[in-house]
Amino acid sequence: QEVAYLLQRMEASEGITILATNLRGNLDPAFARRLHFMIHFPDPDVPTRERLWRHHLAQLPSTDPADPVDVEMLARDLEIAGDRVRNIVLAATYDAVAEQVDLGMRHVRGAALREMSKLGRRVSGSSWSGA
Repeated sequence: QEVAYLLQRMEASEGITILATNLRGNLDPAFARRLHFMIHFPDPDVPTRERLWRHHLAQLPSTDPADPVDVEMLARDLEIAGDRVRNIVLAATYDAVAEQVDLGMRHVRGAALREMSKLGRRVSGSSWSGA
């Protein structure tokens, strides 16, 4: 029913319609046949994830020098897109603010484990076992 409504709206439109999904496998085949182009945006690689982590962490006024954030480990171990990196940094920041301390790796680790849990993924590696 929703697909039929969306198709009806697309056919009534005279302009370009852009749709986005992260669940391409759930697209109805009949619906997918009506799309002229499908563009795949791959998940970021390790160097790109590292840049994403550094960018989002640079927005903070300060971090805890006694508990530095291990950006290289985060980029290597967490295979996630930029929106998830942002979510983790934001959640970790809230945790640090609630404690009235500067953000440290302990906050990022906790937020990352919660975010990965929401995705239904586990994090492997010796750096995560003690968290």
